[in-house]
Amino acid sequence: MKAKFRFLSLGVCLLFLVGTVRADDRDGRERIILKCTKPSTALKATIEGLGGQVLHEFEEVDAIVVEIPSAMLLQVRQIPGVQAAYKDAIVPLPQPTGVKHPAHELPGLLTADAETIGEPMTEQQIADFAASHPDAYRFTNILTGAQALHLRRIQGQGVVVAVMDTGIRPGFPHLDLRRAVIGGENLVPEANECRRPAPPTCRSVPAIDSRNDGHGTFVSGMIAANVTFRFSPTSGFAQAVRRYSPASANVIQSPSGAAQFVDIPMVGTAPASSIYALKVFPCRRPFCAGDGAFTSDILRAMERAIQLRRNFNSGVPPVRKPDGSFDSLNISVVNMSFGGPTLFAGRDLLDSMTDRMLAAGIVPVAAAGNAGPAGISGTSPGTALGTITAGGAETPVHLRILLDLITGAPGFGLLFRPDENIQTALFSSRGPTADGRSAPGLVANAVASFGQGFAAPNILNFASGTSFASPTIAGGAALLRQAFPTATARQIRNALLLGGNPGVIGDGSTAQDRGAGFLNVVQASALLAAGGVPETVVVTEFEDEVAENIERVGLRAVEADSDPTFQVGPLKPGQRAEFFVEVDEDIGSLTVSVADVTPELPPSQQNVLFGDDLFFAVARAKTSFGDYAENSFLTGNHTLVLANPEPGLVRVTFAGDDTNAGRISARLTLSSTKRREPPESVDGKIADGQFLVFPFFIPAGTNEADFELGWKGNWGHYPTNDLDLILLRPDRRLDFSGATLNSPERVRVLNPPAGLWLAIVNGFSVPTSKDKFELSVTADGHRLRPPRPPEE
Repeated sequence: MKAKFRFLSLGVCLLFLVGTVRADDRDGRERIILKCTKPSTALKATIEGLGGQVLHEFEEVDAIVVEIPSAMLLQVRQIPGVQAAYKDAIVPLPQPTGVKHPAHELPGLLTADAETIGEPMTEQQIADFAASHPDAYRFTNILTGAQALHLRRIQGQGVVVAVMDTGIRPGFPHLDLRRAVIGGENLVPEANECRRPAPPTCRSVPAIDSRNDGHGTFVSGMIAANVTFRFSPTSGFAQAVRRYSPASANVIQSPSGAAQFVDIPMVGTAPASSIYALKVFPCRRPFCAGDGAFTSDILRAMERAIQLRRNFNSGVPPVRKPDGSFDSLNISVVNMSFGGPTLFAGRDLLDSMTDRMLAAGIVPVAAAGNAGPAGISGTSPGTALGTITAGGAETPVHLRILLDLITGAPGFGLLFRPDENIQTALFSSRGPTADGRSAPGLVANAVASFGQGFAAPNILNFASGTSFASPTIAGGAALLRQAFPTATARQIRNALLLGGNPGVIGDGSTAQDRGAGFLNVVQASALLAAGGVPETVVVTEFEDEVAENIERVGLRAVEADSDPTFQVGPLKPGQRAEFFVEVDEDIGSLTVSVADVTPELPPSQQNVLFGDDLFFAVARAKTSFGDYAENSFLTGNHTLVLANPEPGLVRVTFAGDDTNAGRISARLTLSSTKRREPPESVDGKIADGQFLVFPFFIPAGTNEADFELGWKGNWGHYPTNDLDLILLRPDRRLDFSGATLNSPERVRVLNPPAGLWLAIVNGFSVPTSKDKFELSVTADGHRLRPPRPPEE
């Protein structure tokens, strides 16, 4: 018992030392979300008494958001009433993504100027237009089936779609001319709006304001736009539309028969629906921070949507207040064109809040993310059990128009993209989820979508990303909510998923690429009309190993140390092949070798601009991240060596380039070596919220000290446990550089001060029970061990 007593005494001593760390270290502050028992009055008082600040208490989940001094990270888990802790991670500001190609990366955003802007069409005019110009919907809604519902005057009338995004920039005709945006709220606290760095004049910016980033305005237009843009016949955009979708432009002719203008309508999926803006991201630079949203702020917005709907259900009248907000609103659909990492796909706080949306009568739709083409790359809340997750497709028409505009060369788009098939977009995040569910749910076009918001009001933008597939699907949900007002949110969700059209995607994509297929609101409508659409959301069982979970959807992992060889392909243009490589803690390096890259067609029949090639990507073991060691285009042999790879499933992914004219194949060989580093200095087990302290003496004259903390519940485990490595230096400074989402946590200190270092292993989030860990500490490559306590 003497040794245990000494260890406990060291822990008590640590708390004293933490209380005496240097003032400049205490200036660092952390935001965390604490799951707690209610009422939480005593807990909040304790947090504030220790120098922390309670920022928000949720109503829908038993949790609070707190900001605390960094030194409190160890103490906060010991406070009575705290059940679990989560890092309040930053969800990146959603932005258009680039489209990778062998010659260059196409820009994520492009613009075109319109001559004049016409009035929005009435409901009957939209129906008439759908009847008289059915092919005009090829560029917008014909693939989704929206044209057929528009023809029946089902256009989203009376349906409110909440858009959680960057807010709205006013003055854009695609929304303003018919007053599509009925109001909004800013859920971004002023302190968040102005952080890193804070301009002196920064103030909280309303949900509808010209300083907001254009992303939310563009996304809202994909749902509810209704405007006609007039172009000169010499306009490059008008010519490209007529070239690749000849019936998509309604040509207005003069009495003499000469074409004077080309009118191109911008019609959202639900052009008569209403938008309510829930701003969760700061406004754009240079006005504000503009770099992302805290997870807790997104949770607050999700909770707010639920509260508004519940108030409406309870009979509170929906009255617009002077600031544009409501206390009650019949929100039927929520669009979330963003995503962040998750350690517990389907069951973390963001994901669980979407389940509450469904229960309240709201259909949640979220972007899958732009972290493809590797599998297990979907982001939260797209990983939620009840969310309709929107993956991205690439249509030849959209990409070809984009290429003609970029180059100014008529017909260049057809040379660049000769394949006529609709493909899954290369950047679209893929399934499965870490708990073994197929993903995404559906796909819609996500390349060179046509909208407004990023430039001046008379300018059209062409933007790419799953951000713009999501509102297309959300608009489809809005159409069904109008057509079937008595259907539940779960039935609308299930009908859309059951009605997906996989046959539209012609590149050999599987359910892990395109989900149930391309959005098809006609088929979903038919299913609802026939009755029998299920009310339930399937909750799947899961194992604690990701490799075992993915077997449920027919995928198998290979062990890194088995040195296997595989035939890749032949792959169609856009078709993907993936290999899951199981890397354990003993692997020191993983070598990925590609050989025999062989196009099926002779050179004279390949892509005339740059031939046919193979896309190659290697994603590290992190799930729900776009953490790539490499992504490139190959025409010959290639080798990549991953040194000290994170344990878990490394994904080696190939795709036939979307620009290829024919199929392509290759050979993949994997090999590995064992780690040669010294064995662990100490090992043990740790529980959720526990911290263990290990002393090490760093000798004088040491050039480099390396600390590495690994644990069993790593990225190959479901859920992934979050252990942190915190160092207390001899000068009483705390080092939190090992308190991240990495696995293992590694900290390298050059020219470390000699003396006593304390390595603190913090079980920040261990929901699965105790986890086994190993801690290695070396000084100039020599293993160090904690001093042994004296014998009794």
